[in-house]
Amino acid sequence: MLTENKTLYVYQSDIDVYNAMAIDEYLLQCVSSGEYSTAVHIYSWGRPGITLGRFTPSDVLKNPCSIDVTRRITGGNALYHKDDIAYGIVMKLSDNKNVGLELCRKVSQIIQNVFSALKVDTQIISRERNLNNRRLACNETFSRCELVYSDEKKAAAAAQKNNRTAILQQGSVYLNHKPENINEYLTDGCGIVNTQNNLNLDKNDFMQKLSAEFLSEFGVRQINCSLCEKQEVIKNLINKKYGAEEWVWQNFK
Repeated sequence: MLTENKTLYVYQSDIDVYNAMAIDEYLLQCVSSGEYSTAVHIYSWGRPGITLGRFTPSDVLKNPCSIDVTRRITGGNALYHKDDIAYGIVMKLSDNKNVGLELCRKVSQIIQNVFSALKVDTQIISRERNLNNRRLACNETFSRCELVYSDEKKAAAAAQKNNRTAILQQGSVYLNHKPENINEYLTDGCGIVNTQNNLNLDKNDFMQKLSAEFLSEFGVRQINCSLCEKQEVIKNLINKKYGAEEWVWQNFK
């Protein structure tokens, strides 16, 4: 039985891509089972890494690759992580058929509010979807709801997984970050040209402000729960999935 408004909040720094993706999937399982109504996970990186979208062709990357690489369960394309702030938000599904788009808009508005408080201009735009080209890096793709800087370069990326019981949105906010650094690890023809200028923002300050906005908007009551007792579950997800070559290096045409 689902406990009304029982929520989970996890705040982490210095995480790697394997743990980040495993924890997000674990939180999706928790909400899907009814253990929680909402889960929020916000994190930053201990070392650089790359996440591929669920159906991104693995041959966009050089193999072997001299950086941590895993594959998300959400969509989207290849994404480089270093100084970005990332998050996973899980919500129980309702009868609302537009829940995915509405969640994307809500999160974009939250992130825009944080940028605005820090005197950085952004806007939410809608562009014709160009997500069919899975070989493009994530920074080069646009969808129906995108947060962009004043020069219309992407300020954030987001992708979703709907398992018919709950929906997971994973996202990344570009701060003092050079997403074009992924080019070093990409094969010919897959690089980023649409780069954005670095922002002189304090990453930890932004992360805390974003976290506070998420907690307020999604009605999260339970503060910064530890996942120590769930480490075996998370470790199994890493060993059997996110750290396994069979999962990471699948090639989709």
